[in-house]
Amino acid sequence: MPRVNDIKAKRLRAALRAQGRPCHLCGKPIAYGAHHLDPASFQMDHLWQVANGGPEYDPDNVASAHRGCNRQRGVTIDTIAIAAAARYGVTLTPKPPIRKRPVPPSCAPAGQHCARCNGVHDPRPGISFETARCWW
Repeated sequence: MPRVNDIKAKRLRAALRAQGRPCHLCGKPIAYGAHHLDPASFQMDHLWQVANGGPEYDPDNVASAHRGCNRQRGVTIDTIAIAAAARYGVTLTPKPPIRKRPVPPSCAPAGQHCARCNGVHDPRPGISFETARCWW
């Protein structure tokens, strides 16, 4: 669900824009007059992300950031989010990395029919398995 563009958020963005500070993530100047889709343009970044439980309208929880830097940071629980949450008395712990399931060894050479699995392993780039089973 997208955030509502309400007056409280507009006031916070205007206050940050008036300060003209550099990006708090990379330290480089922000192009405040750039188009909003430009990666170097201004965005309001929540230090403790709202998606992770942070306050949405608290001026102490926002900082200026490049659009590109803010997008790259996303909702990851990093040191910035942990420190900001600690100021509110909340302890955040980083989530463990997502582990991908191990890929079983191929039964047949890539692109050739596998009698054991009744399909083809790595038939084309971007596809790991194509079944020979008829589903209809």
